[in-house]
Amino acid sequence: MEMHKQTCDMRPQQCQYQLIGCTFEGSESEVSTHEQTAHQEHFGILVRRVKEDDLKRTRLETRLEVGTCNFKRSNLMTNSLRQYFMVTDKALLWRQGEVGRLRSEHETFATRSELGEQESHTRETLSMTESQIVEVEQRVSILEQDGGTRVGGLSGETLREMEATTQQVGVHDIRLAEMDVRFQCLETANYEGVLLWKVTDYARRKQDAFQNRVMSLYSQPFYTNRFGYKMCGRVYLNGDGMGKGTHLSLFFVLMRGEYDALLEWPFRQKVTLSLLDQSPARRDLSDTFRPDPTSSSFRRPSTEMNIASGCPMFISHNDLQNSRFLKDDTLYMKIVVDTIDLVPR
Repeated sequence: MEMHKQTCDMRPQQCQYQLIGCTFEGSESEVSTHEQTAHQEHFGILVRRVKEDDLKRTRLETRLEVGTCNFKRSNLMTNSLRQYFMVTDKALLWRQGEVGRLRSEHETFATRSELGEQESHTRETLSMTESQIVEVEQRVSILEQDGGTRVGGLSGETLREMEATTQQVGVHDIRLAEMDVRFQCLETANYEGVLLWKVTDYARRKQDAFQNRVMSLYSQPFYTNRFGYKMCGRVYLNGDGMGKGTHLSLFFVLMRGEYDALLEWPFRQKVTLSLLDQSPARRDLSDTFRPDPTSSSFRRPSTEMNIASGCPMFISHNDLQNSRFLKDDTLYMKIVVDTIDLVPR
């Protein structure tokens, strides 16, 4: 499938730019300007196409499971069929790896020029992926046709092969689910030093904390800028330290990031923790602090996360219950890190 093309007719200065889901017509300079300024939009289109391919893959795996059932009713499995099944499995593995790599590349995009370079490479990879899907569909069809022509039982060795393949498909599903979670984190990541955090099922989660099943919750990561500090929020619904059993405790956490070697340490940016008012009054409850440069919480992380720092007695359970901050069993919290004096290297 042709992923991208730019064509010009015989009339001077009349050009057309086409991408899947995007068509732009205008003069040569207008087309050039569009290509340079719409990289983010184009990449979003490509990402949506990758998600559509994920759906195709799921349907293919369902058909593979049906094919496996047909094989179990067969009394003979030819070498040709075994080869088809191995090739199909390898094709799915390759495609899943490409999806993961695309998502990883999306996380590292920083500038518009980088988006332009990656867009071209992504189009080529997506073209290869869709061609691979067509090939897999053809092989699955052959498997279904051949598998349905035989009736009986299989040898123990063949059944073990089928079970191993089924388990492998299950492993693929788990890995794809993990990548989906990572991708959702990327889609919600903020690169301006602001975290808006929604916590649902408050009563159940607080009960879990009270019974020591899940003591605390972590937010998704957020960043001061594309190559800046990596951070997250941590909340103890049943309190921690001096607030245990009586208060909600809210903390700020520095995480180990990809570009820590280029950043200044210790961390010195002002941090504001807030519990958002859900009433029309919008009187949020906030607390602001500046990091203590001597504290280990604000040194360069040597593990995945530093020790959390914040307010162990942020709000009492009595003040929180039936208040303007807790509506429909849901809390909204916000963390803002001052980035005004940060100069990207």
